[in-house]
This record gives sequence, C-alpha cells and structure tokens, in this order.
Amino acid sequence: MPAHQSQSSIEKRLKEISSKLSDLNHKDIIRETVEELKEKLLGSVMKRIEIIEGNMFEQAKEVESLKHQIEEKIWKSTSHETCLNDLEQYGRRNSVRITGLLNDNENQTSNANGPTKGNSDRPEQIKSNQYQTWLRQHLVRQEGVIKRQKPPVICTEVTATVLK
Repeated sequence: MPAHQSQSSIEKRLKEISSKLSDLNHKDIIRETVEELKEKLLGSVMKRIEIIEGNMFEQAKEVESLKHQIEEKIWKSTSHETCLNDLEQYGRRNSVRITGLLNDNENQTSNANGPTKGNSDRPEQIKSNQYQTWLRQHLVRQEGVIKRQKPPVICTEVTATVLK
C-alpha cells in the first residue's frame, strides 16, 4: 500500500502541478490578450486625439480671423458714425433760411460784401440774400469757436423780423 499511496499521491501532485501550469498558461494568455487590447485601444485613442487637436487648431485660427474681422468692422462702424455725425452737423449750415425780412429800400444797401461800414452789427442794413450769406458766415465762425467745446445745434429755419 505504501507504493500505491505514493503513486496516488504522485498522481495528485502531478494533477495539481498540471492545473497550476494550466492556470499559468491561462494567466499568460489573458495577459497577452489584455496587452494586445490595450495597445489597440491606445492606438485608436491616439488617432482620435490627433484628429481632435487638428480640428481645434483650425478652429483657433478661424476664431482669431473672426476676432480680427469683428475689430475691423467695429472700427469701420465707429468711423462711419463719426462721418455721419459730421455730415449731419455740417449739412445743417446750408439749411438756414431767413424769412420775414422787411423789403424796405431805404434800409437796404448794394454792398455785396456784408454789413455796411460802421453798421456791422445791424443786419437790417443788408439785402435779404446778402444777409443770409452774412448770417451763414457768422454762424460758421461761431461754430468754429463753439465746436471745440460741444458741437452746436443749428435749427433748420430761422425767421427774423426787423422792426423800424
């Protein structure tokens, strides 16, 4: 019996060793499979990252280009607003129309250069058209002085009546 026990114990030992080797083989196979999957997955992830980085770089360029375009359009808009404001202000100069002046021949002179000498503060001495010219020039000079502080508001029609 001792030989049979020893043979049976040897067989048990061999089965245990065989099962351990089998487990080791399975572990090795599992490790190899996991390593292969990891490499494939890592390669796939790296490709995706490269594609996303490329797209991000292109979008960053586009964003910078759009920012530049926005700044340029804002500058143009500001410039146009300034020009429009200037045109509105200067366009009003020629809109001043004087009506209601007396057509008295005694008080009118034929001096085409403006007010008569000594009476430069008395516009009733000037013909209607000459007075309009004189008044426009006078408003322009006043605007030049006032403009430095604040642009003037010029009405579109002025009615002047001169009493005798």
